[in-house]
Amino acid sequence: PSSEIPELGSFAIRDMGQTIAAGKVLEVHDK
Repeated sequence: PSSEIPELGSFAIRDMGQTIAAGKVLEVHDK
């Protein structure tokens, strides 16, 4: 959980847009 790793949680929230974009790109390449 983010409570155990505050830095990771903050990073995910701060760069959520990039994370989602990267996930979509990976899905496209995976197919």
